[in-house]
Amino acid sequence: MYIIFIGTGWFSYVFSLVNLDIYFSKNHWDRYTNFAELSLHILCAIGIYIGRFLRFNSWSLVTQPKHFLSILPGELIGKFPLVVIVLTIAIIAGLYALCKPLVAKSSLYRE
Repeated sequence: MYIIFIGTGWFSYVFSLVNLDIYFSKNHWDRYTNFAELSLHILCAIGIYIGRFLRFNSWSLVTQPKHFLSILPGELIGKFPLVVIVLTIAIIAGLYALCKPLVAKSSLYRE
C-alpha cells in the first residue's frame, strides 16, 4: 500500500515539473527550466529534512509561526543538515532525470 502512495506522490511531482517545462517552453522561457527544476528540488529536499528530522508538518508555519521561524535557521545550519539535504537533492534530481522521459512520453500524459 505504501509503495502505491509513494509512487503516486512521486509521479505527481514529475508530472508537475514536466508541465512546468512545457509551460516555460510555450512562453519562450526555456533557459529558466533547469534553474526552476533545480530550485524546486532544493526546496523539496529542505522540506523533507524539516519534516523528517525536525518533525514539523505543513501546518507548523500557520499554527506555531514564532516557534517555527525561531528554530528553523539554527537547525538548518550545520554539517548533518547540509549532508542530508545535498544527498536528498541528488536522489530527487537523479530519480527525476530517470522518470522525466518516461512521463513526457507516457500515453497517460497529454499537453
